[in-house]
Amino acid sequence: MIFGVLFCTIEPVLTIAASLSSKSPFAEFFNDDGTAKAKQKQFMDPDSDFVTYVNVWEAYSKAAEKSLSAGRKFCKENYLNFVALREISDSRRQF
Repeated sequence: MIFGVLFCTIEPVLTIAASLSSKSPFAEFFNDDGTAKAKQKQFMDPDSDFVTYVNVWEAYSKAAEKSLSAGRKFCKENYLNFVALREISDSRRQF
């Protein structure tokens, strides 16, 4: 976190730290696994799982700014775990 402050990257660092202490933001849908993987691929960074978590968080938080139900709808449409993203949100606030 100190390096995040020094390099002016505190927001992504908070997201990464919070992601490490929560469940995966990617929901598993056994009946619709192909569609889920295709929708989730938009967030993927080929070089870093950490950047992938930041991408998911930024997209989710933008949707959730409108309302909690908009955040929930975003998660459902993109096969993301709403509860895990709420946990990440809570952890970010605690850090």
